Amino acid sequence: MTVLAFRQWLEGEKAINDYCHKTAVEGAKKLVEVMGTRDMDISGELTLNMLPLPVEKHHGEIYTAEQIAEINKYLQEKLLFRWNTYAAHFFHNSAFWCRCSTQVLNEVSDFEYLGKAFNVVCQEIKDTILFPQKAT
Repeated sequence: MTVLAFRQWLEGEKAINDYCHKTAVEGAKKLVEVMGTRDMDISGELTLNMLPLPVEKHHGEIYTAEQIAEINKYLQEKLLFRWNTYAAHFFHNSAFWCRCSTQVLNEVSDFEYLGKAFNVVCQEIKDTILFPQKAT
């Protein structure tokens, strides 16, 4: 089956975009719930199929360039290789953010799983990179 035939089998572009938008909005709510953070687009009006979400619960902490690099690497490795999931993440305005992209194969449960993974990995980062002396 060609890609175009597959998209038609899914009932066309409007159905695909409607599903992806609905999943992105509901997924954002689930991430907020699981991670205890905030949604930048509460109404869902500005969300198409992607959503930005702060990873951190506390905004404005100061990190060195070395810590940012180490955190980025740790997030990539642990999310991809241990948790088999991923959302693009980036450091901006003194906080880490993730950007989730929804495809037709995603479900809200994928966002819940991602949120749980971020919670565990972020706690590990706090215990090993940011405050290693407090972890013992």
